Amino acid sequence: MSEKYFCRKCENKTNHKIIFTKETGSNEPYEEDYSKFLENYHVIECLGCESISFLKVYGDPFMIRPGKNSYSTEHYFEEEIFPLTLQNSKVLEELWFVPVTIKEIYLEMILAFKSQALRLTAAGQRATIEAICNHLNIKKESLAARIDLLHTNGYLSLKESQRIHSIRFLGNDAVHEIEKPSETQLHILLNILNHLISNLFIHDQLLEGNLETMISEVDEMIGVINNNIRKNMVGGKYSTKSLLGKSIRRIKAIHFPKLEGEFLEKVKNKKIEHLKLTEDNMLLIIELPFFSRGKNIMF
Repeated sequence: MSEKYFCRKCENKTNHKIIFTKETGSNEPYEEDYSKFLENYHVIECLGCESISFLKVYGDPFMIRPGKNSYSTEHYFEEEIFPLTLQNSKVLEELWFVPVTIKEIYLEMILAFKSQALRLTAAGQRATIEAICNHLNIKKESLAARIDLLHTNGYLSLKESQRIHSIRFLGNDAVHEIEKPSETQLHILLNILNHLISNLFIHDQLLEGNLETMISEVDEMIGVINNNIRKNMVGGKYSTKSLLGKSIRRIKAIHFPKLEGEFLEKVKNKKIEHLKLTEDNMLLIIELPFFSRGKNIMF
């Protein structure tokens, strides 16, 4: 048995202690001065973080490998740690932000990788790209064309889309040529896939409400303006820029005329009830936005 085992929380091999053991199989020695034939199960605890794992140790008379010199052999044991883990890659967190179908395929792929089903892992990585394209409504006959459209439609840079093709290549080889990829290849591609999913579905959700991001849609601009309106502003007239205040920096100058035009059109058509467009194209604040009514906002 090894002296150290991989801890999923410490993400490293650490010292463990055995807190329970169940021995099964034969306890009769099958070679003099050597260990026993066995199939043992242990509950083990990391001496660092105290997380609990399950260890299976198996050995039989046929498990022989070359010894320390070219003229000798030695018996060995197989050890498996549960829950299964990835030792050289991270699994995405905050998956609740990811669309359900994409999340399910991603987790199935991770399970295959943890189980050392390497061909299925490559196929799962490719299928995850397909699911992303489906969610983004990118439809083409081939996956190659759909990946190119991820760049053309602004979801990826050219360099990023070229990297995604590597997932397609390896997945195709695994499925059609039944070629077995290496763990190293799959770890590299998993990092690329994690980066893609994070950029498309996770980062913006984490930033929202915590950090300022660029505004590209009129509804985002309206949300900022509504948040800036205070009780003492009711009855006053303001320009769009003054209502945006410091947040004006979140809109590219080239995009501002278009967004402001859409915003003013909504006000003019009474789709924003707490604002009124005056004859001199100023915005009269009639009342607080609906979500602020009843709040004691004094500033």
